[in-house]
Amino acid sequence: MSTPETGTPAVPGARLHFEVRGAGLFLLLIPGGNSDAAVFEPLTAALAESHRVLTYDPRGNSRSPLDGPPVDQRIDAHTDVFAAMPGTGKAPS
Repeated sequence: MSTPETGTPAVPGARLHFEVRGAGLFLLLIPGGNSDAAVFEPLTAALAESHRVLTYDPRGNSRSPLDGPPVDQRIDAHTDVFAAMPGTGKAPS
C-alpha cells in the first residue's frame, strides 16, 4: 500500500488526524465505536485502486486530540472532517 497523505487540521473542539490514499471520486470511511483510521487499512488498500479514500481518527480518539473536555458527539460534527480535507473544495468552519 502506498504512503498516505496525512494531516491534522483544526476543527471545532479538536485536531483530526486524517489519511488519504488513491485517486478518483472521494470515498469517506467513518470508523464506529472506539475505532480509528487503522481499522480500515486492509479495505483502504483495495478501494484506493479506484477511489480517493479518506479515513480519520474521530475526536478524542487515537491521533485526534481534543482541545478541551469531551462533549457529546453528533453525526453532523463528523462532516467537518471532510470539509477540512485538502482537495475537497471546502474549508473548515
